[in-house]
Amino acid sequence: NMPGYTNMAESQREELERSVVTLEKLGVATDDSTKLMNDLMKGQKLSMEAAIAQTEELAMMAESLQMTAGGFIKEFNEAQKVLAVYGNQSKKIFKNITAAAREAGVEISDMLALAGKFDTFNDAAETSGKLNAILGSQLSATELLTMSEDDRIKTVIRSMQAQGMAFKDMDKFTQKAIAQTLGIQDLQKAQNILGMDVRGFENYQAKAAQAAKDQEEMEKKAKAAMDAMTKLKMAFANLTVFLIPLIEAFSSFAGLILDA
Repeated sequence: NMPGYTNMAESQREELERSVVTLEKLGVATDDSTKLMNDLMKGQKLSMEAAIAQTEELAMMAESLQMTAGGFIKEFNEAQKVLAVYGNQSKKIFKNITAAAREAGVEISDMLALAGKFDTFNDAAETSGKLNAILGSQLSATELLTMSEDDRIKTVIRSMQAQGMAFKDMDKFTQKAIAQTLGIQDLQKAQNILGMDVRGFENYQAKAAQAAKDQEEMEKKAKAAMDAMTKLKMAFANLTVFLIPLIEAFSSFAGLILDA
């Protein structure tokens, strides 16, 4: 799954294998972890060590967003088709989009599709123009075009809230017109996304960030405990070196007694 693997130094191959197996135990499929590492090394020109660290960081990030590590990495790989242009910032943007999707109860791909309606100047001008005509808002096509995907989502939802009427309370023709403008075919999804409170989305992000910090602190304590255990094992190993002569002497003495 990873071109160039056979050309790596043995120590690098061992580190890579250890990481892939560890991630697999967390539920991340080997195909997904190796694809991500390979993309990070080839696309972002990261070192193997940095690619491993970033992949493991993403896997650990999943819990703070109430997702499985395997599902999070798989979704991130898919989102990279769009977010790879942001380089190292793609992690933060993806996390924000995931938080919005979790808050709205929709798929991450639904959020990316909405943000994708502003990818080109023509699309941004057409979409923002239609929304302004329907809502009486003042969305800027240029600003939306230059925003990152997570900021586009937040801006569109805020423009909905600024109207003083919840999306679900609008008449069915207005709801359909807005949903079609944003490329949302499912009106239930449109209500979930456009009816989402930005404050709820931001609160979800804050909770996810706090959970990530708590988890990081727990990992540090676990690592410290593991380091202590390693030191204890080394201490016993060193003690064994001194005890070996005594053990061998006792063994010889026991052998003499047995012979007698």
